[in-house]
Formats: sequence, C-alpha cells, structure tokens
Amino acid sequence: MTNIRFRKREISIRNIGPQRFWIGVLAGLISTTSISLFLNHSREVLRLLTSLQADLLILEENELLFFNYFFSFLSSVLGLSITIWIWMLNKNKIEERTEFTNSFPERMLY
Repeated sequence: MTNIRFRKREISIRNIGPQRFWIGVLAGLISTTSISLFLNHSREVLRLLTSLQADLLILEENELLFFNYFFSFLSSVLGLSITIWIWMLNKNKIEERTEFTNSFPERMLY
C-alpha cells in the first residue's frame, strides 16, 4: 500500500490559521455563487442564440430543474476546491517569495 504524505498532518483551524480559514470560506462562497450565476447566464445566452436559427428553445420544468441542479453541483464542487486550495497553500513558499523579491537592491529595480 502506498504511503501518501500530505503537507499538513491535520486539518484544523489552529493549523490553518483563523485568518486563512475565513478567507478560504469567503473565497469559496463567492466563487461558488459567481460560477453558478455564470453557468446559468450562459445557458440562457445559448438558448437565446439558438432562437436566431429556429424557434426559441423552451425547456420543460424537469429539464430546467436538471440543469439548475447540475450547475449548482458543479459550482459547489469548484468552490470547495478553491477553499481547500487556499487552506492548503504552503505559507513558507509565500514567505520565501516575498523575502526573495525584497532582497533585490534598489538599483537593480530601476
């Protein structure tokens, strides 16, 4: 059996940090809502564009419900993945990048 090693041993608010935890939750909710709105809006735009060639495509109630549930599920999975990605960011890599960029002499920047 393979031994999978994760970056963090435990996932808890103490290990993640309260600020990163809430930023991740907020970013996940915002991205979920915006992705869902974008997908529903794009469905309506495609439905409108089909009316240029033929009659307007009118979806039945169960088809509309299916698309709404499918897009909601897809956007919630993508929003959760963004939340987990923010939680699992390696804090040391971010600090190394800022230390590296701050170490340039001023004469090199101009």
